[in-house]
Amino acid sequence: MLPRVARVSRSNDWQRLQRYGKTSVSPGLIIKYSPNNLPISRFGFSVGKKISKKSVVRNKIKRQLRAIIQRLKPDLQGGYDVVLLSRLPIAGMDYRQKFLAIETLLRKVRILVK
Repeated sequence: MLPRVARVSRSNDWQRLQRYGKTSVSPGLIIKYSPNNLPISRFGFSVGKKISKKSVVRNKIKRQLRAIIQRLKPDLQGGYDVVLLSRLPIAGMDYRQKFLAIETLLRKVRILVK
């Protein structure tokens, strides 16, 4: 689990990312990111009801996304606020496909260093 300091949790941070953040898209995810002038990167996750009406499924996807970020954390560049928004195809992806999608997006926006 990500520590509290590594999470985007305040509503004004989410609004700032929605309004001023840069966006990159893949088939299963949308990433919004913006510099935060902090030594660490913070992450937020959103899985809407379009993905599944069942909260169990939505929460499982969020747990998997958090675990992937935790696994990639040593190779991430600090100083960004990042929000991962899920899209409908993510429901049909397995863990490995989600991992590759996140890794590809983070490399594309140059937040993943390695």
